[in-house]
Amino acid sequence: MKAALSIFRKWDSRSYLRAAVSLAFFGLCFWFWAFLSYGTLRFHENAQFFPYTWSHVCEALAYPGGIAIYISEFFVQFFLFAIPAGIVMAGACLLLQRLVWSLSLEACGLEEEGSMTAYVLCFIPSFCAWAFMCVFGDMFTCIVALCLVMAWVRVMFKYRAPAVMVAMSAALMYAFAGPMTAVGMSLYIAAALFRQDWRGIIGAAAGLLVSLASPFVWQYCVQYTLKELMLGIEYCHQPETYTMAFFVLALSPLVTVLIACAAMKLRAWWDLRYSGRK
Repeated sequence: MKAALSIFRKWDSRSYLRAAVSLAFFGLCFWFWAFLSYGTLRFHENAQFFPYTWSHVCEALAYPGGIAIYISEFFVQFFLFAIPAGIVMAGACLLLQRLVWSLSLEACGLEEEGSMTAYVLCFIPSFCAWAFMCVFGDMFTCIVALCLVMAWVRVMFKYRAPAVMVAMSAALMYAFAGPMTAVGMSLYIAAALFRQDWRGIIGAAAGLLVSLASPFVWQYCVQYTLKELMLGIEYCHQPETYTMAFFVLALSPLVTVLIACAAMKLRAWWDLRYSGRK
């Protein structure tokens, strides 16, 4: 209890404002999915069956993106009920925002100081995920894969993983999350550019090449088309149909990190110039 109170004592007005914005977003997202558009989510439970067996776990490890599909199948079972469905969707969208925000802070060399404008901008991928799930046939697996990749990039970037490890882990992440790995490597390159981390850029560029080459290797190991391996297995319900919302969601974290970092750099430059005048 004392530890929790000490955390709140360290907060400033911007920290409370960020928390209020996050709670407002969570409440709005929960209200939409639990009460306004609950019927849209019931389809997913029928499309993704989750058997509680070890053989299903082994099957998930046998094709690229299987871990993301397995996690998605687990959470989709809660879509049968309105309140749990709203909590899962709101939690996933808020988690995506937090991952984008933390990566933007790392890229700018900040801890918890970024501008409020940049914080709000980091909700863009969350709203894209929200819109993505409103499209009939788009699957929750895509959001899970994006969150997995974002978390992986966040950890690798925070602890300054060696270039060789970044490149090698791209192949493993492709096996876990599928082609969203290429989005993660692009994010890593953008963040490393802002930090002027040239080793990180080289490692992420190699990882990007690995993630782009992985589908051509996997096509000889699994019975999926090259298009599915390049664009994602069960990212969309129809294997040959990828909606515009899918491509917008995939690109939104990269665009958002670039805009948020530019906004924080501009704010830092403006504050420095203003304080210099005073």
